[in-house]
Amino acid sequence: MKKILYVSGFKDDYDEKVFIQRRKKAVLQHFEECDCVIHFLHNSPGGHPLGLKNAEYHHLLYCNVAESKLQKIHHIWFKHSAIYAKIIVQRIAEILPFQVDDYDLIVAEGWVIAAALIPLVSTRKIIARIYGTSDLTERIEQNVFWRINPFFRKVDAVVNSNKIRCIIFNSTGSRSRDLFELLLRAKEGGPQPVYLDMPNVLFRMEEEKKRMVHGSLILLHVGRMIENRGFDLTLRILDILRNQNRIPVRAVLVGDGPVRDSLQEMCRHLNLSDCVHFTGRLNLDQLRKYYGEADILLNCYGFNPVIEALNYKAYAITREFGEMKYIFDRYYSEKAFKVCASDYPRVNITEDIKDGYLTEAVSAVKWYCKNYRSIAEEDFIPRIPVDLDAFAHEVFRYYHDALFS
Repeated sequence: MKKILYVSGFKDDYDEKVFIQRRKKAVLQHFEECDCVIHFLHNSPGGHPLGLKNAEYHHLLYCNVAESKLQKIHHIWFKHSAIYAKIIVQRIAEILPFQVDDYDLIVAEGWVIAAALIPLVSTRKIIARIYGTSDLTERIEQNVFWRINPFFRKVDAVVNSNKIRCIIFNSTGSRSRDLFELLLRAKEGGPQPVYLDMPNVLFRMEEEKKRMVHGSLILLHVGRMIENRGFDLTLRILDILRNQNRIPVRAVLVGDGPVRDSLQEMCRHLNLSDCVHFTGRLNLDQLRKYYGEADILLNCYGFNPVIEALNYKAYAITREFGEMKYIFDRYYSEKAFKVCASDYPRVNITEDIKDGYLTEAVSAVKWYCKNYRSIAEEDFIPRIPVDLDAFAHEVFRYYHDALFS
């Protein structure tokens, strides 16, 4: 019987990870028909992660870091310390029924987990499952210290390790230039990069989209209200549209955070309070209503809000901070989106590109106001079919071949 070790993230913020959870289950449930056992290390509370069957051939092992005494340290240090991840992996290795190196295949979700597992294996048996490196890119842009930080060196170690069979990641816009630069410099015999197409389709609007209802434009911005998320730029865009172009417009700002008070003060200063609605933090079910009503999503950071808006047939205006234009050109009609500042692919929207972004975004909004009647429902149907079952089977076949070939 083959043995698989599946090491997932040690964090517990799964509010927005619903679709990732569904993907994991769709992939792993195929192994219930195979002659193998999976030891699944995960931190989410509950009896059986992902609801998989606990059959004789599919045992589930739990590691509830979030419920342990390490919780506070975990929240402070996990995202910033490869050393801490190594300690945690060593701790959980002690409760496994086998030595880590005795497993035939190891799936590691994330850079730090893969790096922490490398010293524990002797052969090429780790598959690194990566969802993106934008957090790393953001830190490097903000502070040169991160270029010499052990975390960044661990990423380099993963890319060049002869213990990693491959790095699998999805074409979801979060592929940072750091990853490509490292892969280009990787030594011979390093991991094989495997690219899978699968947008994060969390929900879809089935009914026909109504645009410019009563001749009024509705803008939407979704995200955490912290620095570098562009909420202030959305208010500046709203000011230009309303006061300079006399376009009937209002905005909905979804989210909460430390800059909310300053944003509300900015609204008062620009005399926009009567046309801006702050919703606070919403769950996905509450968010459906605003995606359905919005004409345009304005986005400065993050891929998921753009995909969610496109699923609800809202015209998406975003900027380049990874592979946004590459992905959207592949998936969607040019009438569904506009990628601004495409020559400046930065995670953080710095002062030197704000004016260019504003100019392009305002121009895109004005284009929408003139041409919204020409935007068709099919413009929001991905050119590459989105099929969770097919995607899951593709990932499973790759794992299966790595395990049994």
